Amino acid sequence: MEKLEGTMIQNLGIRLKCLGDLLYHEGPLLSHFVNEADECEHYFYKWSDCDDTCNRWIIFKVSENSLKYFLRKN
Repeated sequence: MEKLEGTMIQNLGIRLKCLGDLLYHEGPLLSHFVNEADECEHYFYKWSDCDDTCNRWIIFKVSENSLKYFLRKN
């Protein structure tokens, strides 16, 4: 497996509010967040890996249309 160098992000520049976990197995795997300043702005946190010191998450913005398709299982 290729070793990747990650970057710890202390501050995203936005405040996110968790709406809930979409996938869960012994902990959240995929969580849904919205921007507190603009609740039309949606983000997913996807758990990707961990080691002895930290968990690693991929954070990505999701359009409202993509979110609707996902929740409708399209």
